[in-house]
Amino acid sequence: MYCFRLFFRCITFKWKRRYFRGHCTQGAEAWGLLELWTCEKHLSYLKMPDYCYVAGEYPVFLNDKLSKIEKDVLICFIVIGTK
Repeated sequence: MYCFRLFFRCITFKWKRRYFRGHCTQGAEAWGLLELWTCEKHLSYLKMPDYCYVAGEYPVFLNDKLSKIEKDVLICFIVIGTK
């Protein structure tokens, strides 16, 4: 079981402290794929320690508060920092 916190980094925008919505299109044991407008970003499990990967017929990323990240789910997130 892998645990990770949701983290999003993208070079197409540079707005700190802004809320966005992304679409989870795929998931695997060590990463998730988010789409935001025209960009796609892989999220490493190392960057998201609060979520655990749960394998099965419909794999999901799950945290202690029962928040789920799975395929075809809309995710709200905040940009903490950019490089």
